[in-house]
Amino acid sequence: MTFVGIDLGTSGCRAIAINADEMVLADTRISYTNNQAQTPELWWQSTLQVLKTLIPKLPEPHIDAICVDGTSSSLLLCSPSGSPKSPVMMYFDNAPTDCLDKITAHSPVDAVVNSTSSSLAKAIKLSEQASNPYIILHQADWVIGKLCNVWQSDENNALKLGYDPLNRQWPDWIGHILPNDSLPVVLPPGEPLQTLTAALTTELKLLSPPMVCSGTTDSTAAFIATGAKNKGDAVTSLGSTLVTKILSDHPINQPDLGVYSHRLNEHWIVGGSSNTGGKVLQQHFSNHDIVGLSRQIKPNTPTKLDYYPLPSIGERFPSNNPQKQPILSPKPCDPVIFLQGILEGITNIEAEGYQLLHKLGCPQAQRIFTVGGGSKNMAWTQIREQKLQLTMATPKHSEAAFGTAILAKNGWQKSL
Repeated sequence: MTFVGIDLGTSGCRAIAINADEMVLADTRISYTNNQAQTPELWWQSTLQVLKTLIPKLPEPHIDAICVDGTSSSLLLCSPSGSPKSPVMMYFDNAPTDCLDKITAHSPVDAVVNSTSSSLAKAIKLSEQASNPYIILHQADWVIGKLCNVWQSDENNALKLGYDPLNRQWPDWIGHILPNDSLPVVLPPGEPLQTLTAALTTELKLLSPPMVCSGTTDSTAAFIATGAKNKGDAVTSLGSTLVTKILSDHPINQPDLGVYSHRLNEHWIVGGSSNTGGKVLQQHFSNHDIVGLSRQIKPNTPTKLDYYPLPSIGERFPSNNPQKQPILSPKPCDPVIFLQGILEGITNIEAEGYQLLHKLGCPQAQRIFTVGGGSKNMAWTQIREQKLQLTMATPKHSEAAFGTAILAKNGWQKSL
C-alpha cells in the first residue's frame, strides 16, 4: 500500500509517500524562489513536478490514495468547473476594512471570520470583480479539484470562510454576505472524493488511478504528523512565530484572545499564535551564533531576566494587545546570557499560552510535541521542560506532508 501527502507550504511544495505502517517510502520537494508570485499555475506545476519526481522512487508505480494540504486562508474564485476567475489572495494578504464591516454587520461577535485576514474578508474583496457564477476555493481545494475534478472544500480550510464545523453546516447569516451558491460543499479532512483523472493517471505513468481525498490546512497536517492524537496531546511550533495547540474534546473560540479551533474527527485542535519566536532571535543573532552560543547555555541556572521578546510592537496571543511593547532590557554584556534570556522569555510565553488554553476549558497538557527549527535546540528543550514540568515528546514526523499522507491513508480505508 502507498499513500501520498502533498504539502503546498509557504516556501515550496513537498510530497511524502508512506506505506500502511506509516513508514516513509520516498519524499521530494521543490522550493519557490523569493520573487515567484503565488499563482494557481505555480501550485499546479509544483504539484505535478513533485509527483513526477516522487513516483519513480516508489517500489512500483502505484499509489492507493493522495491528499493535499495548503496554507490557511489562501484562496481564489473559480468557475464551477475550476477555472480561475480572480487573482489569488494569500494567507499574508489582508482585505480592506470595508470588507470586515460587511462581515461584522451580520456575523456573531465571537466569529473567527471577524478579521481582514480571514478567508471570508478576502472572498468579499475578490467577489467585487468576479462575474457570477463562481465558487470560493482555497489553495488545497483547487489543487485537489485539478487532481480529480471535484471542486469542494474541507472543514479546516473552510473555518475562516465562516463554516460552522460544530454543526457541520454553513450558518444562515453568511447568506447575507455572499451568494449561497458561491460556498463550496464542505467535508471532513481525509474523506474519499473521486479517483485521479484518467489523463493524469496516464501522464504520471501510474498502474491505476489512486483515490483523491479531501484536504486540510498546512498547520493541521503538521499537527497530525507529530503523532498527537489523544486528548491533552499538545504541539508547540518553534518557527518564526510561536504556535501552541492542544487536542480538546470540545471547541473553544475566543477571537478577542486569538484562540480558535479546528475540528479533527471528534476532537478539536485548539490553539493560538504569538508574535514571539525565531524572528526575534534572528534580529539579534545569526543561525551560526545561535548554535554556538546555545552550547554554552546553563539551563539549570536561570538568568532572571524578565524578557517579553517580540520582533516589533504588538502581540496576538496569549494577550491580544496591538500596543504590546517588546521587553529586551537590560541587555547583559555576555551574549550567552542574552540568548538564554530570550529563550526563557519565549518559554514563559509558551507556558502562559497553555495556561490560558486550560483556563478557557482545554485539558491540561499531558505531553508536548515540538516542531520547527527551535525543536533542535537542546538547551532550549531543557529550559522548556523545567518551566512546563513536562518531558518533551518526540514527534513521529515534522513535515506537514507526512500528516497529509496519513489523511490519505485514512480516506482510502473509508473508501473500502
